[in-house]
Amino acid sequence: MTQLTSQYTPNRVLDTFEDLSAEIYQELDNLSYLNDELFDYYCNELFYPDNEDEMILEKCTPELLLELRQLVDDNQ
Repeated sequence: MTQLTSQYTPNRVLDTFEDLSAEIYQELDNLSYLNDELFDYYCNELFYPDNEDEMILEKCTPELLLELRQLVDDNQ
């Protein structure tokens, strides 16, 4: 399996959940500037309805990060 690396910190491999979730937060932030509708959709999917600051851990996957990166690229 290919290791994911950070697009924001040079030479940083995303090998912990904290690293992965931080990168997902960054991509969501980028998406918020590009497409409000997609940003709202992913926030509704990824965060608890009663605590919008807490991400649902089970949904934070490398595949999600790649999906968000592609959406950001497509919407730039």
